[in-house]
Amino acid sequence: MAQLDAALPSRLAASLALLLATAAWGSTFVVTKSSLDQLAPATFLVWRFGIAALVLVAVSTPRVRALSRTDRRRAAVLGVLLGVGFLLQTTGLQHTSAGLSGFLTGSSVVMVPVLASVLAAVAVSAMSRFGPWAPVGALAVALWLLQVADVVAGGRLQINTPLGYTPTVAGRFQGFGNLSFGLVGASAVVAAVLALHRPVPTGDGSVAGAPAVPPTWVAALVGAVTTVAVAAPAFGSDVGGTLAIVPTFVVIVAMISGRRIGWKPLAAIGVGSVVLVTALAALDMSRPASSRTHLGRFLDELLHGDGGLVIRRKMRGNLAILTSSFWSFVLVAVVVIAAAVAWRRRDSVAPALQARPALRVFLAGFGIVAFLGFALNDSGLAVPAIMLAVAVPWVVASVVPVVKRSGR
Repeated sequence: MAQLDAALPSRLAASLALLLATAAWGSTFVVTKSSLDQLAPATFLVWRFGIAALVLVAVSTPRVRALSRTDRRRAAVLGVLLGVGFLLQTTGLQHTSAGLSGFLTGSSVVMVPVLASVLAAVAVSAMSRFGPWAPVGALAVALWLLQVADVVAGGRLQINTPLGYTPTVAGRFQGFGNLSFGLVGASAVVAAVLALHRPVPTGDGSVAGAPAVPPTWVAALVGAVTTVAVAAPAFGSDVGGTLAIVPTFVVIVAMISGRRIGWKPLAAIGVGSVVLVTALAALDMSRPASSRTHLGRFLDELLHGDGGLVIRRKMRGNLAILTSSFWSFVLVAVVVIAAAVAWRRRDSVAPALQARPALRVFLAGFGIVAFLGFALNDSGLAVPAIMLAVAVPWVVASVVPVVKRSGR
């Protein structure tokens, strides 16, 4: 009770401050409406934001001067977008009341997610004609494309994001982080097997969504793009990710083409992955030290005798994540139990997987990339755990039949 009583004044002060801020924001509509009787919308906005800009420059001159060209260019783009929005809103205020304008502006906080939900429902309905797996598959492909495009463009979306880099934690700030690799790896596997899904017959007996490109080509293209994005020093520069993604897609392409892979080819694939990482790391290390990425620095540490220290540090980080939470053991137990149940019921599981080639190839590819992602990264169990955010919806959409409601 004492702690609650102590917290009440601070909560009351915060609530009052929020109320005052809301009142101040709402009053601007009345002031703006009155000002528009004397000034045109564009003139009013020039005075309003011009005075604010001068005050900002006067108060924070060192910070304004410290802005880089890139920051200033981005600020100009954002300023233009914000200015267009204010011009449209202020022009509309000339033709309505201040109260209605304020209500519509404030309700956008609610309207935006509602409209987004409606548009998402329409998109899901349109995609579902290809099959119940199509909406989830489309989201996975969109996630894959976003991650690849971002890392190719410089990885700007990786900074200060929940699954990206955080400057306060330090570490590396270029390429794919471990959790980002988990997302791009899982979504790439989904994208690679999409063409294996059987098209859904339509009411007139024709086939909707018949694949125009052979599934093997699709998987090979997705694998090649993902490998370049993950492995290239200029893009992902991810050592563990490369060692995980290359074997995964070799196996996926082989399974789709109907080829069996024995232990010797698997060993050759592993050696080839190591050779690829070594070649890329050597290429990266040939650049000046200030321009090297994670790949070149890692090889440099190995050549100077610090490789064992780096590997031990990564292993300690991996084990720390595995043993730091009760839920880590729960996840491992769930995976072990699911594998044991599938093995005991293999007589019924095997025919079911044969009837669903997309699911069969996905489970094989996902298993490989998840295990190698766990074993080869210091984030350990966090990598396959974040991959489940993509894998679980995909498996459910691929397995669970759609139940049509009566009257629909």
